[in-house]
This record gives sequence, structure tokens and C-alpha cells, in this order.
Amino acid sequence: MRRYDVGAFSATGIRVNQSNGKAYFGNTSPGQLIELDPTTNAVKKWSTGNNPHFLVLDALGRIYATAFTGGGFPDQIIRLDPTTNVITRWTIPSGGLQSFVGFGTPNFITQDLEGQIWFSETASNEYGRLNPVTNVFEEFTKPGISTPHGIGASGAGPTLQMFGQEAGGNTTDILTRAAATPATTAVVPSTSVVTPAPSTATFVDFVSPPGEVHHPDDGYLDEQRSQRHRPLPAAAGRVYADELDPGRLSQHHLRLGRGV
Repeated sequence: MRRYDVGAFSATGIRVNQSNGKAYFGNTSPGQLIELDPTTNAVKKWSTGNNPHFLVLDALGRIYATAFTGGGFPDQIIRLDPTTNVITRWTIPSGGLQSFVGFGTPNFITQDLEGQIWFSETASNEYGRLNPVTNVFEEFTKPGISTPHGIGASGAGPTLQMFGQEAGGNTTDILTRAAATPATTAVVPSTSVVTPAPSTATFVDFVSPPGEVHHPDDGYLDEQRSQRHRPLPAAAGRVYADELDPGRLSQHHLRLGRGV
């Protein structure tokens, strides 16, 4: 396992671009979107003003985030194009994002098969949907919904559904878009070019010492579990044999090793 220090003290909502392996996440203090390229250890930080919480990437590699109020900006859905450094902002009509980072998945965000952006408005007990082409928000709620958190979407057209979790209500909601009547609001987005601050991440590899094969029942594994997060030389590696079949390597234990 490799641990990177990118200088983010309030990192949230990590996502990975599957086409190039770059990782993106928010930093709520100060408000930033951050890119880590693990092949070069290069880091880029775009200042956002408000506080990015959870993220989702679209097919073009652009990063959407829920960003709660801060730095002179209100609750917004923001989008970063990392190739052009353009940040686009859509102000959420009713606000509604939770204004702090807490337990669970408040202010969650996802994208449906139609390319539209769903998000939970945790503080105002609503679910939102943004069409980033028409700039129209749809907001959904009903009496009894309490602090919606994580969301997902499936289907398209008449089969499009959103699935949401209520932290306060301890329930799961299923919203069928074709059968719902949202409040709709058109907004005018704003755009700006933000030059990222470059840096290089430092890292530490966490691996086990080389050279020995042990059974999990000899007491050594428990000791390793308590110490496996201490840094050791990157070239080190250890193989554990399976307890029931010494000739078969345990897949679980292999995940803790390196170079095997």
C-alpha cells in the first residue's frame, strides 16, 4: 500500500478517471479540487472558494461536485474541466446542502444514464437534479423525508429512477422520474478560468518485511496486524501461507504484501 501526502487536510469524495488513472477529490478547508497523478506524483490544486464535498466524473473527464457555501459563494454544483481549467458554477435554487463535513454521505452526487446530475440536499430534505445542458434544476421532496445522504440512479426515460438513503429517517427512497412532479428552476451558470497550483506529492510505502512464511495461528499475524502501518523499505515483501493448505497462498494475505 502506498500513502500519498498531497497537503490536503479535509479531503473528501475521491474519484478516479478510469482512462488515465488520475485521482480527484475535494478539500473543504480551504475549498479546492485536487488532482493526483500517481504515475508522476504530480498534484494540481484548483481553488474553488466554496467547499467541494462529494464528486462524480462524466464521460469527458470533467469533475462535478456539490460545494457548500464558503469563500463568498453559495451552495452550488460546480464542474471543473481539468484540461482547460474552467470551473462552471450552478447555484442551487433553494440552497440546502449540509454546511459541514460530518458522518455518512451528506451532499452526495451522481450522474444518470442521460448525463444529468443528481444530488442530495441534506439540510433542506430534498433531492436535486441538474441538466448541465439546459441549466435547469429539478428539486424533489415530500413530507417526512429526513436528511437524505447517499444516492444512485438507474435506467433512462420512463424507467429512470433515483435511489436515496435517509440518514434521519433510516429509510431508502425510490423516486421514479416519470411519475414525479418536481419544482423546476432555470439558472444562469457562471464560468471562470482558475490556474491550478502545482506541487509534488510525497509518499510512503507500507509493506511487510521480506523472507518469511508464517501460519496465521502462530501469533505472528496478530503482531503484524498491529504494526502493518509502519513504513518499511519499498522493496520489501512477504508471502503468507494459507492456514488450511500450506501449499495454497491466501488471497487475503497476498493483498497485504508486495511484489508477489
